[in-house]
Amino acid sequence: MTGVFETCRFRKDSFVVLMEPGARNGFSPKRANAKEGTLRFLTITKGKENGAMPPPEMIEAVEKLADQATKDGTLVMRGGLYPSAAGGAKVRILKGQLQVLDGPFTEAKEVIGGFAIFEYGSREQALAAAKSFMELSRKHWPEWEGEIEIRQMWSPDDDFPQAND
Repeated sequence: MTGVFETCRFRKDSFVVLMEPGARNGFSPKRANAKEGTLRFLTITKGKENGAMPPPEMIEAVEKLADQATKDGTLVMRGGLYPSAAGGAKVRILKGQLQVLDGPFTEAKEVIGGFAIFEYGSREQALAAAKSFMELSRKHWPEWEGEIEIRQMWSPDDDFPQAND
């Protein structure tokens, strides 16, 4: 698919959309590879950072789960993250000044360990999948403590949800 990426800088919630040549100001928004009747969800896995990688049994179980999600067409993209000490950095604005902080992020209670983007027919399906993943964690990495945050992804084709909806 050809196009350019445009970033929203004017909304409270930041997002990136793929823009295709078309109608509005020379571009019309398209959600890349979206299936009709599906919603996209970003899942963010967070936990306390101890610098350790998951045990091999956990990695194997996650790979099996990812293979199945790929086969059934729900997995769009995923990625695990190295500990923040391995090249991690934060760029922030504080009191009008840019700051760059190199990892590890010792002040953080939790860090993002991985993410995935899925397409499901409902929020309930996204919750069920997150629970399944957390059950794998409980079984194969019982000492790990963390959470999965599930966020529905906004598309330019959607009505933007209001704060009180």
